[in-house]
Order: sequence, then structure tokens, then C-alpha cells
Amino acid sequence: MDKVYRAAIDLLKKGEPFVLATVIQHRGSSPRGAGSKMVVKCDRTIIGSVGGGKLEADVQAAAEEVFKTGQTRLLDFSLTGADAADTSMICGGDLTVYVELLNSSVGPVAESMAGLNKIIRRGGRAVLVTLVAPGLGQDFGNRRCLILTDGQVFGNLPDLASNAELITARMNDLISHNQPALIPGQGQTEAGLPFQLYLEPILAEPRVIIFGGGHVSYYVAQLADLVGFRVVVMDDRVEFANQDRFPMAGEVVVAPYEGVVDRLGVSDNCYLVIVTRGHVHDLTVLAQALKTSARYVGMIGSRRKTKLISDHLLTTGFTPADISRVHSPIGLSIHAETPEEIAVSIVAELIQVRGEGMRGLFARHV
Repeated sequence: MDKVYRAAIDLLKKGEPFVLATVIQHRGSSPRGAGSKMVVKCDRTIIGSVGGGKLEADVQAAAEEVFKTGQTRLLDFSLTGADAADTSMICGGDLTVYVELLNSSVGPVAESMAGLNKIIRRGGRAVLVTLVAPGLGQDFGNRRCLILTDGQVFGNLPDLASNAELITARMNDLISHNQPALIPGQGQTEAGLPFQLYLEPILAEPRVIIFGGGHVSYYVAQLADLVGFRVVVMDDRVEFANQDRFPMAGEVVVAPYEGVVDRLGVSDNCYLVIVTRGHVHDLTVLAQALKTSARYVGMIGSRRKTKLISDHLLTTGFTPADISRVHSPIGLSIHAETPEEIAVSIVAELIQVRGEGMRGLFARHV
């Protein structure tokens, strides 16, 4: 889940208005693709990015106007010549940015964000639908909805039934390719004008579950959060597993290592990082982890430790195929030594696995 949406959810909960800018279409080379977003807060600070340079400055200026008028804007940019150079582009392209004011803690906009929050917390897949038209005022509330794959709808759109049919026809393709789309909508705005629908696939953020709250965990949690993972930290010691130590974590769990994996709801969208304070706890967690469908299982330790633990697991009913799922020694080989460097190597490997789109089986570390 995009950090920009997490920020938007928090702002709506607080009742703080903000401007949301979204790249809804791009052609050719552009600094950011469709789906890139930026929040502009009341104090004019920003979260996220739509491209940097002059492009982003122009969007910020448009946001100022939207704060004053409350009306949506569509901004078209042709990134050629000086504009392309300003955004560090080698060759130019075109993109369209939709800029809108969101300021309601109730109604369809808030309902759609509540649906997003549900996906953040519990997982799931959906399509977020935004009605796109210039000049819509703040009172035009029926302009965003979230349609989950199980059929639940959060929010509202004009002529929802007809538009929902259009959306559901595209849903599987959008989610499987994780690509947004801009399509004509059915119906009209309150001013009697046609509108478009921006369809954005929403997939739950991959979760990194870190077992152990020591020095390496501390840095892994920070880096994983920065690169878009939802972080969960667990340890059996409250002094090492608490929100003060891990403010970036979406969840902190204090529990015995025995049986803990089952209570964490591990799915194929989870990455398990085993960095506890000792071999016994590492073995305890690993034996549980290998019974899950986790997308990634990594364990810290030397090759000797890895072999000892692997040999033990083989005597307790696990197969060589089970053992081959484990990334151990954990992390990419970058000659890391300090906790900070080890964390970099671990998160780099998480990014690599996420990017490869691997599911189920994992290549063994060699």
C-alpha cells in the first residue's frame, strides 16, 4: 500500500484537508508513471512525488489554487526541451495529473479510504475508482469508491451499478498486471458533463515479519518501511519489542517464539526475517516458517550454523525441498559486517525477491 494513501487516511481521520495529486496517464518517457501520487498538506508540506523539478513545482502551484477554490483540476504536461532537461529526462513524454481537494471525514471519500485501511490492516485486493473531471467542487462527494474482489463496495459513484459493471470487467486484468487504467465513465457530473474513471489496482503491501528485536532488526525495520513493506516486529522481550523502539512498525508483538508464527497470519505476501538472539530461537521460528506459504524465509547466521540447523530439520521430517526455501546466510553478498550493513544486504534481498515476482519456492543461497 502506498505511503501516500496511508498519509491520506491519517489526515482524513484527523479532519485535516489536503490536496491529492495523481498521475493518471503518461505517454512516452516521464519521470513518474501512472499511479504516482503526492499529498500537499495545509502547511504546504508534501508527501510523495509526481516527478520532481519544474513539473512538481507546477503541481504544487496548482494545489494552492485548488485549496482556494475547492475545484478539481486536470494538468497536462509535455516534457520536451527545457522541461525534459529540468526533470532529468533524456527524452520527453507527456503526462496528465489530476489534482483534487479531499477534506471530508464522512461520506463516499472517507468510506473508500476506510476500505483502503481495511486492506492495509488485513490484506486483500481491490480497485480504487476515482471520478475524473475538471471543475468539480467540494460538494460533489460521490466521486470515489473502492471495489473489493469479494464484491464489497466502499464509497459511491454516479450511476454506480453501470460503472461497477465496467470496472469489474477490467478488475482481474488490472490486478494481475498491477497497472492502472483511465476509461470513459457512464453518466454525467452534476453539471451534466461526461467524466472519466481512473481505475487503480490496490494490493495489500507485502509484510516483513522480523523475528527478534536486536540491532539488525532495528535497521531492517527502518529500511523495509522506507521501501514500501509493512513492518511487523516480534520478540519475547518487551524491552526489545515496543512501539517506542519501532515507531515505523505497523504491529509489534511480544510473545514466546513457540507457536508465534500461526498467530501472525502468514500468507504468500509475507517475508519472514529470522534474526533472533540465538540459534535455539532461530530454529524454533524456522521450523514454523517452513510450514507456511511465506514468499520469503531468511535466517541470519554462518554457513556452519545453517548446515547444523538444516541437518536437524531433516531429521524431524522436513525435506530438502523445504530447506531449499531458506535464504541463509540471509541477505545479498555485499561483504556486510556492521548491523547497518547487514540490514542493507537483507532489505536488498527482499527487494530483489519482490521484484522477481517469485511465489512459493525460493532459490537457495549459494
